[in-house]
Amino acid sequence: MKIDDIELRRNRYEEIRDRVKQWSCANVETLMLGGLHFNEVAPILASFGVEKLLEIKMDLLSEEIDVEVAEEVAKLEQWKSTKVIDINESCKLDLGIAHFLHFHAFSVALKRFTVEDAVIVRDNLIKSADFESADIHVQITGNTF
Repeated sequence: MKIDDIELRRNRYEEIRDRVKQWSCANVETLMLGGLHFNEVAPILASFGVEKLLEIKMDLLSEEIDVEVAEEVAKLEQWKSTKVIDINESCKLDLGIAHFLHFHAFSVALKRFTVEDAVIVRDNLIKSADFESADIHVQITGNTF
């Protein structure tokens, strides 16, 4: 990206973020976010009400997300209360599987997924009456999948 494009994108993001904040807890059932960096998600997501929010879809820019940035979003009530999360495969999160156990369905790419994580999925999600599906993308390396 050229410097002008980066500045234009930053200005556009700030404009959108500020407008969403003015909505004061917009109540929607499905929220779709696209073209953002993952670190830009939290301020926007936090502006949406948790009462009706059932599904969050994110088509984000391709990048690997560190645990601190990922946990900032996972700590939000909007993340915790929604039933379905779908994050594009090219956005790889460094976030433990425990942050996904409450979802009825999720699709995510993780930077790491251990044998222990697979056991957690088996023991928790598959036995859950509310669990519908999980689509977990990981790169196979060493002792992780």
